[in-house]
Amino acid sequence: MRLPNFDETLSKRVLLIGSATPVRRLDAVSSATSRDVFVKQDDQTSALYGGTKTRKLEFILQAATAAGADSLVTLGSWASHHIIATALHARRLGLGVHAIVSPQPRNLYVEHALHRCMEADVALYPADSGLNSAFVLWKVLRELRRKGKCPYLINLGGSSGAGMLGTVRAAIELTQQIAEGQAPSTGPIYVALGSGSTAAGLALGLVLSGQQRRIRAIQVTSGMVVNRFVLRRLLMAGADLLVEPRARRTVVNAASECIEIDRSMLGRGYGWPCKESDATIALANVDGLPLEATYTAKVLSALLAAPLEHGPALYWHTLATPQPPPVGELTLPQWYDGQPRD
Repeated sequence: MRLPNFDETLSKRVLLIGSATPVRRLDAVSSATSRDVFVKQDDQTSALYGGTKTRKLEFILQAATAAGADSLVTLGSWASHHIIATALHARRLGLGVHAIVSPQPRNLYVEHALHRCMEADVALYPADSGLNSAFVLWKVLRELRRKGKCPYLINLGGSSGAGMLGTVRAAIELTQQIAEGQAPSTGPIYVALGSGSTAAGLALGLVLSGQQRRIRAIQVTSGMVVNRFVLRRLLMAGADLLVEPRARRTVVNAASECIEIDRSMLGRGYGWPCKESDATIALANVDGLPLEATYTAKVLSALLAAPLEHGPALYWHTLATPQPPPVGELTLPQWYDGQPRD
């Protein structure tokens, strides 16, 4: 089923993660749900900037350097963790980052994220909307090439074949922790559905490891950004790199069947908290697990709102550990108009 160079493919990476991220039981959440709830703490992938984005970047940066890139171009929202993670990790390799950013609800959290991008010397290019991003992206790439640069394009959220390798590797890491008794061997895995590659990569990696588990993918972005078609395309991109041609369709079908899209916590859309966010954040704090309102809290809220489920569950914590607020005046891009916060 696997290609002969399967292990070699997963070992060719820019080393950003030193060891497996821990799994632990969430006692307060378990008590509230009357089931054993565990967390896979991918906030601890890197001391520089953690989260599952870092897993993808190990392989994306490897592909970029192998292609001779001298700069990176990517897309995201104003407060994109993907852009911040890309900038901080790419800076170590001497790669500049250019990012096309789209609006989201304004708040202090967004301004902190923009400040961090400015600190990391990210060249930010505003787009009026997600659809307008494609045109701005084309202009940025054209201008960089006109100047003799060799830019490498990173898809939204790092969702690509290369990015998929990082989350496939994460799934294999989890199977080892299951074998060692650190993580539950049954029950659903709850994960945010943002750009799609984390859910797809986990499903693909578990199938390739002989474990078909339910992946409850909690939608936090628009269905236009990620849907079953996008997930299947991502699964095919990962399978093309790891699976023998004759087995690819079978493997992709099996992985696709593992993923359940849950839109119950999307609410007003990307960047908006759900009505359960505050209570979920307070409960997670009892377990020493910091959440934010618009992404991680939505995922754990969906788990808490599943009263008909029994048995263990695993929450995959995808975002980096929250950083302390910047000291002093925020540095914001000139185009950010500073309208009243939502």
